[in-house]
Amino acid sequence: MSTFKLNNPYPLNESFKHRLIKCVLFGLFVFLFLFVFRPFKIDGLKNYLFIVSLGYGIVCFAIMFLLNVALFNAMPSYFTESKWTIKRELNWLVINLLMIASANFIYSIFLNITAISPGSFLMFFGYTLAVGLFPITTIVLINYTRWNSKYEAESEILNPIIEAEVGAATQTVETTLIKFLAENGSIELEILPDLFLYAKADDNYVELYYLMNDQKQRKVIRNSLKSIHAFLPTQSNFYRCHKSYVINLDFVNHISGNAQGYKFHLKNTEELIPVSRSNNEFVKNYFTNRPKNTQIDSKSV
Repeated sequence: MSTFKLNNPYPLNESFKHRLIKCVLFGLFVFLFLFVFRPFKIDGLKNYLFIVSLGYGIVCFAIMFLLNVALFNAMPSYFTESKWTIKRELNWLVINLLMIASANFIYSIFLNITAISPGSFLMFFGYTLAVGLFPITTIVLINYTRWNSKYEAESEILNPIIEAEVGAATQTVETTLIKFLAENGSIELEILPDLFLYAKADDNYVELYYLMNDQKQRKVIRNSLKSIHAFLPTQSNFYRCHKSYVINLDFVNHISGNAQGYKFHLKNTEELIPVSRSNNEFVKNYFTNRPKNTQIDSKSV
């Protein structure tokens, strides 16, 4: 098992639905917590307790939505799983807490629950950190340990299956060339299917990686990854394993795992190919159940 470090990879759920549900749940938690336990002098507002507590919940939801939906979508280069670590996750959660504390302070002034003073401001920060910091830190550490252990263990099960096929007899080579076209319809590259390694999305372009004389080659084409995937044969080994990658699974010779999921190791390249967690079951089933002796020889064009 890998050593715990703040710079270790941490899973980042990029789903809009997931982030929206998270905002709703946090707002609901704040509302119920205040309505049931009545801290911070709101117990004196018995006639308005429901409305006041609901207001705090709405404030929490609004700040969470602003940060985790609007800002998340506006800064895709920052909020990307390839860069996300335990440290970033903790820092981001603390920022959320402090922003919620600031908004709650302003809302409390509006309700005449607190006065405008540095002491009151610091009190709200202290309350918010005291209530939220320990639980979120504990949850992050538990999640990291759980997911990291899961993918490390599963990759250790899959690797003997994969590595047992290295050097096995080759399959029949498909002789029909794949034609990769640009958006304007021009043919940019023609290769045999068994020479295709992987494709990687890069904004409005796709980086194609393939073999020529057993050496990794790169070709950049202006097109979408979806279109590039459509040019490939329909066999299951040509697989879109991640939103940014299409891969030839026949070149996978090792799988590693961390808290973010599986990473493919390919022959002829050092780049690790990420696997979306939604594809985990396919990966396990593919390598467990695929026919033996399907490794491909690297041939030149």
